[in-house]
Amino acid sequence: MTARNVGRWALWFGMVVLVTVVLVPVRSEADQGYIPLAYLLIVLGGSLGAGRLLGFALATVSFLAMDYFLQMPYNRVLNFGRPADFVTLIAFYAVAGVVSRLLDTARDERDLAVRRAAEVTALSEERARLVAEVEHVAALREAARLKDFVLTSVSHDLRTPLTTIKALAQEEPDR
Repeated sequence: MTARNVGRWALWFGMVVLVTVVLVPVRSEADQGYIPLAYLLIVLGGSLGAGRLLGFALATVSFLAMDYFLQMPYNRVLNFGRPADFVTLIAFYAVAGVVSRLLDTARDERDLAVRRAAEVTALSEERARLVAEVEHVAALREAARLKDFVLTSVSHDLRTPLTTIKALAQEEPDR
């Protein structure tokens, strides 16, 4: 586990401790329906922050902290008197699983988008290279056409006087 992951785990477990410390003094007056929501937000945040393993660990620790410190009878582990507590635990696990799965999917899609962007960039660069090559070939063709035109013009311009000179030269022996 990297130092960054250790820091994330410490942060989120610290949040569980903080919420528990804040709620213990008001546990008898607090609405029991809202207590799991505070822990559920921690499970959600931890699952988003560091993935499935931290999410499930936070779900378990949050459930145990809530059960031990905030459910009557207080300071007893696993009060089996309320089946709704296990629904809460299942909800915690479901949130951790679903959120981390969604996060994994989003990361996979991001990685695919990054790869596709790199492919598009490479294709764009290849297109630019091919366009430059086509322009170069067109310039060479135009240069060849102009060369042929100049040679034809020069040849024609030289042929006219040569024809006259040749005709005169052939008349000369006859005289």
